Amino acid sequence: MNDFNFELNEIIQRIAPYEWILIISFGIALYFKNWLWSLFLFCVVLFELIITYYAALLFGSNIFAYNLYVILCISFYIYLLYLHLKLNSRLKIAVIGFTSIWLLFALFSLFHYKNTNHVNVLAYHSGMCIVLMLVISYLKNNLVSENSWNILKDPLSYFCIGLLIYYTSSFPIITTANYLITNTAANDAFSILLLIGNIFLSLGYLGAVLCTKKEAQYIG
Repeated sequence: MNDFNFELNEIIQRIAPYEWILIISFGIALYFKNWLWSLFLFCVVLFELIITYYAALLFGSNIFAYNLYVILCISFYIYLLYLHLKLNSRLKIAVIGFTSIWLLFALFSLFHYKNTNHVNVLAYHSGMCIVLMLVISYLKNNLVSENSWNILKDPLSYFCIGLLIYYTSSFPIITTANYLITNTAANDAFSILLLIGNIFLSLGYLGAVLCTKKEAQYIG
């Protein structure tokens, strides 16, 4: 029991500001019975606080866990945006096709580099290219729509804006991640920028769940 309390206190002490936002977002999603976001945010909190931390302790590296985490997040982003975009049959087939190819490539790369400290940069950027195209399409469709669009009341707008800010700020870090692993000084210099990006992404999650009282309203 004492060992459990010690580990719990240790986890709480190392929680970053953006991780507190994730925990709050998860709690709100549960309260509003938004099961889609609840499941995703549960996985996010689990990876951020526990899986990546203990993977580093037990295996000496958490790169494999982070590569898996990236696949989970990008898959959710694509699915979420796909639900909200009004696409014709041809575009739906294209999105599903490109996503399937990316997922196969990402999983192949994941297990190909499983015994190395290689960050799966190519799989990350290629997956985010699909996400960004869907984000831009969603924002553009709402901007040119004849119906009035209240961006402040649209749950997905917070998610899209947070994601865009995060990707912009994290792009140089992710791109050079395999170099930063071996360069502690450079890694420390970029860590603040990544932290800021994570805060905006977490706020995007929070905005999405706050504007959603029920999942049925959100995806209906």
